[in-house]
Amino acid sequence: MAEPKRHPGRPPSGRETEPVHTFRGPKTRWDNAKTAAQATGTNRTALINAFLAWFTREPGAELPERPEPEVED
Repeated sequence: MAEPKRHPGRPPSGRETEPVHTFRGPKTRWDNAKTAAQATGTNRTALINAFLAWFTREPGAELPERPEPEVED
């Protein structure tokens, strides 16, 4: 049996069961979310998934941890 012909181009990335979605928002909010996520030891993807799970009332979901505010002198 012949193998299917391969097409040139970029190979698939990520998980097929979890497609990539687009987020539209201010660049400063996106950048601040990255900084805040890193401060709590996570990343934006995990942060957004946790928030959406909480928002849609998935069983056992909790709001993600927020970083402590920076104190200005």
